[in-house]
Amino acid sequence: MTTDIVFKSPAGRAAILDVYDQVLALWPQPMEQMAIPTRFGDTFVVACGPPEAPPLLLRHGAGSNSSLWVADAAAYSSHFRIYAPDLPGEPGKSAPVRLDARTMDYVHWQDEILDALDIEKAALVGLSQGGWTVLNYAVHRPERVQQCVLMASAGIVSARRSFLLKAIWYAAQGQQGMNSLVNLVVGDTRLDKRAVDYMHLIMVHTRLNVESLPLLTDVELGRLSMPVMLIAGGQDAVYDGRKMVARMGKMVPHSRTVFLPQAGHILPDVTNYILPFLLANG
Repeated sequence: MTTDIVFKSPAGRAAILDVYDQVLALWPQPMEQMAIPTRFGDTFVVACGPPEAPPLLLRHGAGSNSSLWVADAAAYSSHFRIYAPDLPGEPGKSAPVRLDARTMDYVHWQDEILDALDIEKAALVGLSQGGWTVLNYAVHRPERVQQCVLMASAGIVSARRSFLLKAIWYAAQGQQGMNSLVNLVVGDTRLDKRAVDYMHLIMVHTRLNVESLPLLTDVELGRLSMPVMLIAGGQDAVYDGRKMVARMGKMVPHSRTVFLPQAGHILPDVTNYILPFLLANG
């Protein structure tokens, strides 16, 4: 585990969190915000939905926070009690501590979140790095994972070499380079302009986590006995969606894979795939 300063400046932090608060005001009401103490510092969590409903945890990707889920919160909270934690070390409200993906840090962190929420077992949904945290937890704590949904998830195939080279180049080009990196990740995906502007703001004012997340081995993927769904895009600039679907189908034959040929790394508007899966396998 290493400690890092996520935000480049107090002013940048304030600007990012100000927009975050504006997004949180748009969440379905009633909504709760809580800080859960863990060995890695406090984790900020947004919660909504009926308290008695089955729990669903949402995990955002790198260089983001739980504002990612605002457009989906109403759909999910109609059926679940949703909890959206900000990953530590990312530009949200959790502790600025980066967990070591080569150790059990992420497993222990997730154990403590579930324990604090008094959740024995939950459904998990994760995008990109968030998908890796879901996979990693499902492998090590299968008894606590009801089902898992992986969206353009890290940990299944290596990142495209072309993406890594471009990311290194853009990172050295200052603000203009960061803007180009956002455009590369978003691609042709239609997103609300405010969401894209927010991504640009985050890129400019944060120190990105460039740690490479470990690939799960064939043996590890073979331990996934719970219902699993993978959604991948054919235009994903970060990961090869076809290879991702092929490996998951081979290693986890009971998984449901959804390949969207025209989709990129960001996967908006996929609750129509995810909700029926969650409800059928709850």
